[in-house]
Amino acid sequence: MAENFNVIDAEDGHIGVLLAQEEMPDLVICDIMMPEFDGYSVMTQLRQNPYLQSVPFIFLTAKASKTDLRLGMELGANDYLTKPFTRDELLGAVNAQIETLSIHNSDDRPTWSDHCCDLIQSLPLEIHQPLEHILNLAQSSQENEAPKNTTPAKDLLNEIKSTGDLLYERLQNIFIYQELASIEQNPQRLRIFRKNTGICATKAVITNIARTQAQYYSRISDLQLELKDATILLAQPKLQKNNRRNC
Repeated sequence: MAENFNVIDAEDGHIGVLLAQEEMPDLVICDIMMPEFDGYSVMTQLRQNPYLQSVPFIFLTAKASKTDLRLGMELGANDYLTKPFTRDELLGAVNAQIETLSIHNSDDRPTWSDHCCDLIQSLPLEIHQPLEHILNLAQSSQENEAPKNTTPAKDLLNEIKSTGDLLYERLQNIFIYQELASIEQNPQRLRIFRKNTGICATKAVITNIARTQAQYYSRISDLQLELKDATILLAQPKLQKNNRRNC
């Protein structure tokens, strides 16, 4: 730690790219002349990562031509220090970028996403308990009491069960969105999520979900799937949500 900054260094450009993608730094300082990848290649790769596109990038170099400067800025560099430079010049450049980033992040103008997240977070998780109770009562009545009920009563019971299932699914979507939004906005949670993901073949999972839904709606004969298998770095439980009617 220097000047209250936590510093992570890399031996070459290739290692630097890997570390940046793993650690999600607040700022990158990069030399241009390096083994493996030069500074321009490092910046190009990092800018392709959506989570690192807005991270400030400062070039350090002994090359001072206008062509080199223009190339670095066109690639998206935020600043450019020519060697030799003083300690104060380096700290000044770093602090300027951190301050700019802080101002950008502290923009208090609410967005649609902010309002949406506030609404989601205001929903108590305890809402699942009474909803589960309602659905369990409805299902139990359908299974055990339906033969004794009159037709209007059966229709009403089916409507309660159907509406409850729909509400349950909508709540699942909301809480999944909340979790994903929370992970995206928290670099530490994002790193943990990436390290703990598994591997999943999508074709089998999607096929199983589609067939289950088609069977529920008695449309299995109408189901047609044209899928190409793909392997993703995501555990299978994370790729599908809990659907109560399939429990």
